[in-house]
Amino acid sequence: GEPAASQDQPSTTSRANDWMTKIPAHLTQTLHVCSEHKKPRKLVITLEKIRKETTYSRQQQLGIIFFSKIKTLQYVSKLLLNDNIPCQELHSHLPQAAREQSVQRFQCGQVPLLLATDIAARGIHVNNIHFVINYDFPGNLEQYVHRCGRAGRGVGAEAAHVFSFFTRNMAPMAADVIRLLEANHQW
Repeated sequence: GEPAASQDQPSTTSRANDWMTKIPAHLTQTLHVCSEHKKPRKLVITLEKIRKETTYSRQQQLGIIFFSKIKTLQYVSKLLLNDNIPCQELHSHLPQAAREQSVQRFQCGQVPLLLATDIAARGIHVNNIHFVINYDFPGNLEQYVHRCGRAGRGVGAEAAHVFSFFTRNMAPMAADVIRLLEANHQW
């Protein structure tokens, strides 16, 4: 029993380290620990902070906000539109033509904020995405890495950022998330 466990440990560690290194080194990752009911306000504050930091830039920054549930995405979409924050939805309940239009409007910067489920975590290859917000932290770290990978393509190192809201229900993942952040020299 004991020697086999020791032999398994390095392969598990090396596999974990393999995908920990898939997060681009130039991305700044920020983890916000918060209550579920405080996430809408925290999102608006985070978006205001991003907007203030980019007021010196003439180019509007593209960003994706990821959600686990379409219902939550739609709720936040209404909230943002009511606050005059333009956004576009991308999820599986939209017809294919509407999905393509959402991506096109986002890609050209007509609507700089895309609200998406994990349908966009792997399939969207858009350059110049300056930030990703994980409104709902994904259920596994591999999905987190894929979401992070949407940001920073064709963007300067100082501009790419991933913000994640981490709630109490995600506590079983906390130790792994901390290891991932430390492996990427993030706090």
